[in-house]
Amino acid sequence: MYKKRTRSVNILGLFVLVFVVASGIMICGQAEAKKTWKVRMATYFGSDHAASVALREVFVPMVKEKTNGRVQVTVFDSCQLGAEVEFTEGVRAGIIEMAIFGNMLENTLPKLKILQQPFVFRGVDHLLKVLNGPLGKKLLGDFETVGVEPVSGFSQGEVHLGNNVRPIRTLEDCKGIRMRVWQGKSIIETVKALGIAPTAMALTEVYTALQQGIVDGVPNSILNYKNMGWADQIKYITKLSIMVFPNYYVANKKWFDGLPADVQKGIRDSAVASAEYTMKILNEKEAETERWFKDQYGIEIIQISETEKEPFKKVTQVVLDDFCSKYSWARELLADINRVK
Repeated sequence: MYKKRTRSVNILGLFVLVFVVASGIMICGQAEAKKTWKVRMATYFGSDHAASVALREVFVPMVKEKTNGRVQVTVFDSCQLGAEVEFTEGVRAGIIEMAIFGNMLENTLPKLKILQQPFVFRGVDHLLKVLNGPLGKKLLGDFETVGVEPVSGFSQGEVHLGNNVRPIRTLEDCKGIRMRVWQGKSIIETVKALGIAPTAMALTEVYTALQQGIVDGVPNSILNYKNMGWADQIKYITKLSIMVFPNYYVANKKWFDGLPADVQKGIRDSAVASAEYTMKILNEKEAETERWFKDQYGIEIIQISETEKEPFKKVTQVVLDDFCSKYSWARELLADINRVK
């Protein structure tokens, strides 16, 4: 009789334990479902830039919808949370939850340097397939070593050659032209290989330098020639696509890893959609801007075919070879990128 009672008590105790555990799990689940997060999204792009427009019109409402209102994003564009170097460190430190990065960390993460090498990408579409595909995890995985989680990638445009001396159609046309470049080894060595004389200077000095004949041109994207106010100083733009400007939606890794899986997915899906919308706006604006260049300033746009581009690629191979000599993984990664169609 005593044994039966003991067994009954044990069974009852087991049921009580199961009930308590199940109730605890249910309560925790309900608490997690009710938890909310306020997210600061930092970017250096101006409020009217396509990237900022996409954040407001796509990313913010889509995150809210996909997380059932649990995540509320506030966009801080135009360097409101500091210049890029400052908000980059803010994300790494966990002070800022999310941001749009450029290639600020390329000196810290060597694999990012591959994105700044000449003619690595056939164009923006190729870059996006790499960044947002399986290879992107391999290419951007090192972000995690500095406390950053890559979420999505996009591009603000391809780098072309604008100048006020002559139309560039061949390597011979490059000789003797002086161009402003940003402070980066790859772009400096690339234009040197093309026969162009590089001069590194701040963006704020470019217009005066063009006006005074200190430089004859500047490598940049179609939209930046307009946005930076250089249109009246440029006569020819050769669409050579020597490089493609990369940008990344990122999050602080510790913060992101602490989110429920469904919230992480909602943020990732929203970032991809926002990046795609950014590219849609940029593509439309680029076509409009090219027409505006011709109509308002008579700027000649020179389109270079893949066949015509080959000599330019050949002479800049020395830059790639130098890069590959420094990193054992570089040639394999370049081959992987080239295989992406």
